Amino acid sequence: DTAHFEGELKTVPIQKESDAYAEFLITLTKVTLGSRALEENMALAVLLDSGSSLTYLPDDMATTIFSMVGAVYQQAEGVAFIPCSAANTGANMTFTFSEATVTVPIDELVLDLVAITGKRTAFSNGVDACLFGIAPAGTGTNVLGDTFLRSAYVVYDIDNNEISLAQTKFNATSTNILEIAS
Repeated sequence: DTAHFEGELKTVPIQKESDAYAEFLITLTKVTLGSRALEENMALAVLLDSGSSLTYLPDDMATTIFSMVGAVYQQAEGVAFIPCSAANTGANMTFTFSEATVTVPIDELVLDLVAITGKRTAFSNGVDACLFGIAPAGTGTNVLGDTFLRSAYVVYDIDNNEISLAQTKFNATSTNILEIAS
């Protein structure tokens, strides 16, 4: 649906896993936060997974991001918390896959967190705390979950083992659906 993305779709190959196309793994080549490149010229296998709420990146990269955005990682919970006001900074993270790029606004990574009592969670200094949408992958798979996928328009071409990506157009109201040619 060309009305739901900006620019043009850029296609990347799905990576094989043990000589088979078992998962939607693609190669992440660069990550930037604002104008600062966190990693360049890398070839990091990442899984596109709409079943994962968060994005899981290598531990060192996640730690650097936490430091840059003011997030605090809590080992016991396995997640990072960030001041809710960070959603209003206008910062962006850009994920590059060879030629394809997807920019994720920081407000898509700052997730509201309300306790079961209905009260907002807060840091010890009283500042409202939100969940940060990036976590360390540890020894697990690097995953681009919902916090990434909401900003990406993704076309899965299973016949050709390719995935095409573009920047999503939020709040699109029209449609222009095209068939993928084989």
